[in-house]
Amino acid sequence: MFTTDVPSQQRGNSVEDPSLRGRRQKDKEPFFGGWESLVGQFLIAGQPKSKTGAAAVVAVTDVCLRFVYVQYRRVLGGLGDAVELGASFPHDAVVWTRRHAPKNEMQFGFSDGSWGTLFVSGEDDFIRSFPGTLGHKEPIP
Repeated sequence: MFTTDVPSQQRGNSVEDPSLRGRRQKDKEPFFGGWESLVGQFLIAGQPKSKTGAAAVVAVTDVCLRFVYVQYRRVLGGLGDAVELGASFPHDAVVWTRRHAPKNEMQFGFSDGSWGTLFVSGEDDFIRSFPGTLGHKEPIP
C-alpha cells in the first residue's frame, strides 16, 4: 500500500521546470512534476474523493500498478465492503525507485522525469516488487 501527504491538486505547488528538479530533491520536496505529469496523475489517483471515506491501495503486478479503492468507515472504523478499481499505470512507467531517509518512505521516478515520495507499508514486499531500489544516499538517476 502506498500513501502520500502531498496536498491536493487545488493547493499543491507543481513545478515543472527541469532545471529545478535537483533543488526540489535537495529541499526534500515531496514530488517534482506538474499535476499533468505521471507522478501528478499517480498522486491524484491516490487521493480519491469519497463522502464515506476510502483507502487507496496500489496493487503491483508484472504489467501495471493499479489503484484499488476500499470503503473506509470513518465512524465505526475499519474497512467496508465496497471496492472500486481506479487508475492504472504501466509497470514500466516507473523507471527507478529509491529509499528516502525516513523509514518506510520511497521515491518513485517516472519515465517522464517526474518523481514523488510515498509512504510504503511493508518495505520487504516493496523490495520484492522493485528489486533495483536505490539506497537513500544514492543520487536520483
